[in-house]
Amino acid sequence: MVRWQISAILGVTAAVAVTAAALISRTADIAVDLGTRAGQVLAGEATSWASVDVRGRDVFLRGDAPSEEYRQLAVERLSRLYGIRAVDASAAGLLPEVHPYVTRFERSGDTVSLSGAVPSLPDRARILGGMAAAAPGLAVVDHSLLARGKADDRYFDVLRMLYGLPALLSRGQVTLADRTVTVDGEAVSNAAYDRLTSFAPTLPEGYNLETVNVARPLASPFVWSVDRDDSGVTVSGVVPDPATRTSLLDVVRQAVGPRNVFDNLDYASGAPAGFADVAEAATDYIDLLASAHISLSDRMLTISGRAASPEAYRTLNAYLETWNPPGFLLQKSIALPIVEPFTLTVSKSRGRVTVSGFVPTDGVRGSLAAAAKAIAGESEPVVETTLADGAPDDFDAAAEFAVGLLAKLDEGTALLSGTHLTLSGAASTSGDLVELEAAIANPPQGYDVSNGVTPPVVAPYVWSLTKDAEQLTIGGSAPSEAMRSAIRAVVDGTSKDLGLIDRSGLGAGLDPAIDLVSVARKAAAILEQLDTGEVRFVANALSVTGKASTGDGKASVAEEFDDLPAGVVKGSVDVSAPVAFRFFVERGFDTVTLDGDLADEAMRQAVRTAADRAFGRADILDSSVLSETVPVNAREAALFAIRAASLLAKGNVSVEGSAIRVTGSAFTAAGSARLPSELSAAVPSGYALEVAVTALPAEPPLEAAACGEAIGKVLDRNPIRFDEGSAAIAANSWGVVDRLGGLALRCPTARFALIATVSGLDAEQAQSLGEARARSVAGAFAEIGVDPSRLATSGVAGGVDGLSITLAAP
Repeated sequence: MVRWQISAILGVTAAVAVTAAALISRTADIAVDLGTRAGQVLAGEATSWASVDVRGRDVFLRGDAPSEEYRQLAVERLSRLYGIRAVDASAAGLLPEVHPYVTRFERSGDTVSLSGAVPSLPDRARILGGMAAAAPGLAVVDHSLLARGKADDRYFDVLRMLYGLPALLSRGQVTLADRTVTVDGEAVSNAAYDRLTSFAPTLPEGYNLETVNVARPLASPFVWSVDRDDSGVTVSGVVPDPATRTSLLDVVRQAVGPRNVFDNLDYASGAPAGFADVAEAATDYIDLLASAHISLSDRMLTISGRAASPEAYRTLNAYLETWNPPGFLLQKSIALPIVEPFTLTVSKSRGRVTVSGFVPTDGVRGSLAAAAKAIAGESEPVVETTLADGAPDDFDAAAEFAVGLLAKLDEGTALLSGTHLTLSGAASTSGDLVELEAAIANPPQGYDVSNGVTPPVVAPYVWSLTKDAEQLTIGGSAPSEAMRSAIRAVVDGTSKDLGLIDRSGLGAGLDPAIDLVSVARKAAAILEQLDTGEVRFVANALSVTGKASTGDGKASVAEEFDDLPAGVVKGSVDVSAPVAFRFFVERGFDTVTLDGDLADEAMRQAVRTAADRAFGRADILDSSVLSETVPVNAREAALFAIRAASLLAKGNVSVEGSAIRVTGSAFTAAGSARLPSELSAAVPSGYALEVAVTALPAEPPLEAAACGEAIGKVLDRNPIRFDEGSAAIAANSWGVVDRLGGLALRCPTARFALIATVSGLDAEQAQSLGEARARSVAGAFAEIGVDPSRLATSGVAGGVDGLSITLAAP
């Protein structure tokens, strides 16, 4: 029985355990079922915020409802479920309520974010989806919070109108705050800017668009430019607004006209403060530039190009020197205008030299000023040149060449136009005209010269024909090269076995009534009656000097004067038979031969003393003889011949009867030009002078050292002398001065020190007189053509009068 009881107890216990297990299992199944069905009824959008805990048949609601209505809706839906005994909503709360209720779309780079408040998770999902659809290619991120407080359900209608706006911004935000919409930021493009600034949606009643505060796309750097070329003016880059655009284009059109102005402008933000004023002021310079690039890059202002004219170049540079726009850095690069033809005019009138026209550089201007000063003498040249581009190659050399040609003119003009030089005016001397023509034959490479220079005006007008034992020599002047040729032909026809030398030059001033060819024909006929002689035509008078071998010859000459060409009057006739007095001086560089008749030993001594003084240590060969037939005034004629020979480099001086004839070559062109006038003033009474002297041909240049050595040798053999107590160069020293000046010309870069020593005076007086004597020689050198700037003069006291010339330091 006990075992039965025990078995019964064990059986009851087992049954209870089985029953309890069954009950527990059923309860778990009920909870799962209720939880599943609760989730299903709460899955709707209105209650998707909710979750439940199930304990037996009781349901505990959890989560934050968007509103009280939604919380009650969840309770109601759960309460209607079969099997639920009770719904406990005490743990279910409400979303926080915010005011103002702000929902914001924010664009930054390639991302659009949702921030602020949204009503619910489904609403958030719909909003994010709408944003993504409206901005394809942009990432959409969520930074929003769930909250209550939206104005009303039209909130969602307004948001849908705003979805597309972030895509129009490069940065910024679109905000709905309660019922107010604002848009702020920077447009992604000018088209987007136009859409944003014209955005005017039809919002539900009570909602409003408060502001659209957007900037145009940011340009960094902010670049704007104006470019001018042959095709027109192009305005490019960006401007901040239409008003600025219109203003800048108006400035361009006012400057260059409305045609060929090309507008490539766009709009952007980022303009520096003062942009419009500075850009407009810079654009205003466009009319001064033939080609231009004017630009602004942020605060860097660049004005470059080529000036439209020389006046524009000066004006523009003057403006830009003083223009300093505040806050901006100005860079300028203005090229010279191109001038065509590129002209330069150099004129010389009454000793004044004027240079005007165009030069390519300040350096050329300086060189021209120096060259002009060298030919202007004591007056200061007037240099009024303008800088410009367009000069042909080697223009500087051609310009200095033109100035150098004017040195040989009394008055004249050199006009350089491109590569063509036109020269006009009057030559200073016939020798200058010859040298001028030689120079013109060798212009700078690439240039040509038109020579309109007239011969020098000769007054009185002189022409001559001379006959000696070997040749006929034509001297004086002819008005044209054609007439010179015609005269040579006439004289050559009568020359027989004699040679013919034409030493005549061109000269203006002949009486138009005179036919110089007829004069030459008459002169040739007269000289046919003489052994030697000269026929001179001076002004309108024809004169003759000479020696006839017979009385009949002399008479024939007189008959020729009975029938002179029209307009010609008879001058002096001095024809003789063999004369009682003859004296000759033959001059070589450093040799002298004396020949002829002298009256006595006193006259011989006077002649030798004069020769020693005039020719220094030259080799003098005296072949003269004493003669009782020498006339009384022969001594003055012989001494004059010595003086005349001292002025020659080589040649002859002859005294035959009453005729003194000087022929040969001077050391320089200046010496040959000076010789006739110097001798004419000192011809002894009763004698007639004939001069036919040219200059030695130019010799090659010398190095400075060689030049100094040559000058020293000349001075050793023949010192320069001065008149007693005076700074005047002695008459018989002009030849050695001419020789030394010619040597100085051969070394154009050498500088010389001229030091005159004076004896017999106190130091101050000696220095003063010495300085004056050195300046006299320097002045003579300058007349020869030596640049005065190469000569330094001084005077000192010493035991012996003299003058030294040595090389000076460069």
